[in-house]
Amino acid sequence: MTLGIALLGTGNIAQHAFIPAVQAVDGARLVAVLSRDKARGAIFAQQYGIPEVYDNIGALLQSPRVDAVIVASPDAMHESQVIAAAQAGKHVLCEKPMTTTYAGCQRMAEAIRASGITFAMGYNNRFSNGLQRIKAILDEGQIGQVRYVRAFLTAAAQDPQGWRAHGRAGALSARARRFPISPRTHSQKKWLISSRPSSSSASPGLRWWMAYGMCTSWKPLMRAHCCVRSRTECL
Repeated sequence: MTLGIALLGTGNIAQHAFIPAVQAVDGARLVAVLSRDKARGAIFAQQYGIPEVYDNIGALLQSPRVDAVIVASPDAMHESQVIAAAQAGKHVLCEKPMTTTYAGCQRMAEAIRASGITFAMGYNNRFSNGLQRIKAILDEGQIGQVRYVRAFLTAAAQDPQGWRAHGRAGALSARARRFPISPRTHSQKKWLISSRPSSSSASPGLRWWMAYGMCTSWKPLMRAHCCVRSRTECL
């Protein structure tokens, strides 16, 4: 059986990470793409051989070809798109962060639980050989009890006209635009030093980002995503 995947968004992460990842996985095929600009979406779809193009998520979710969606849209759009997909019974892989507010994450979680779909956050770094080796060393106790972890991650807004640089597509605040960095590093640190992320010790604004890790049925795609993004061999 081939899983029909719809890609929500046509930005760099979609083009340079998710499309190659889906192409690298047996049993998965891109069948639709969503773009706020349908003309741009049509060009994108033609370039990558995607048969269906939409500028309305409701219409996309009604397509019988679509079994699952990859949410690769601007951060402020994640909540509405994930909830719509869950309510339509479509499985979801959501790019970081889950959304831009804690309350939004709670609403998403409620919809996901009610729907029974498979949901995963795109924490692809967990499939990096280097980080898996670090985790194995820590799990084996080779360096003793870990008492302090510090992590750095920076990302450039490479497109000065893009939504990330100007906070478009939802009028993201400066704080919200930092969220793609903070949940990634926070979740990664928790994963490295524990068998499962804990919500009890997290600040409220990060709990849901930590609570949703990788789901088994998305792992092959995320391994491929990891390889594409980090140029490393993934397990």
